[in-house]
Amino acid sequence: MRLPALFFLLVVFLMPAAQAGPIEERQANFKANNQAMRAIASLIGAGDMAGIAQNARQIASWADEMAAYFPAGSDSRGASPAIWQNFDDFKDKAAANKAAALRIAELAEAGQKAEIGGALQALGGSCKSCHFAYKN
Repeated sequence: MRLPALFFLLVVFLMPAAQAGPIEERQANFKANNQAMRAIASLIGAGDMAGIAQNARQIASWADEMAAYFPAGSDSRGASPAIWQNFDDFKDKAAANKAAALRIAELAEAGQKAEIGGALQALGGSCKSCHFAYKN
């Protein structure tokens, strides 16, 4: 394949990703977050501690970046205006979510399978806390 053709293909396939705004990106991240939580739940039974830790760290990473995906004016159907009215609280809830996810990773890395289920419930509680306050 010649260089101009390769360049054209790269532009065509990468352009939509480059044009995605914070709303589309955060929606994709929330979907990935949901999938990671489901994966953790299924991996508990399998005893896959490495998989649990990896998914939990993915959730923690998203929680750490989450506030950056909610710049002022990026309201959308699922995002309550209360996010921007109480942005410090929103960031605190994201930090609590990160801490809960990291707890799961720590438990998995320590091989404490019996405690992960309760930690997963706590993680879900941190999600629900934010959804209750800030999701339409």
